[in-house]
Amino acid sequence: MLEGRGWYEMNVHLDRGTPFVKVQINFSNPLTARTPYVLRVFLAKLGTSSVTFRVSVDQDDRSCFVADLTSVVVVTSEMEKIDANDWLKRALEETLSEIGANVE
Repeated sequence: MLEGRGWYEMNVHLDRGTPFVKVQINFSNPLTARTPYVLRVFLAKLGTSSVTFRVSVDQDDRSCFVADLTSVVVVTSEMEKIDANDWLKRALEETLSEIGANVE
């Protein structure tokens, strides 16, 4: 999804970070460490300088929680918000268009 780039390379070598600015978690059933679970991560929304991921966890065919995690794109060395108009935004837009999600 990120053109083969990982989190470490993005933060250290490319000076881009994505700290959380909003986290919302809605629990619907207990989650136990004793049973395998299915974790899904979706790109939900891409703004001018932010990205929102939706994380869902199911266990034993029951939804356990859904979380919306919004991050802002920053220059890591300065922790200053920037428009995500470089390779990162292009990579995310391509993924979002493939799954039919929102792009602002």
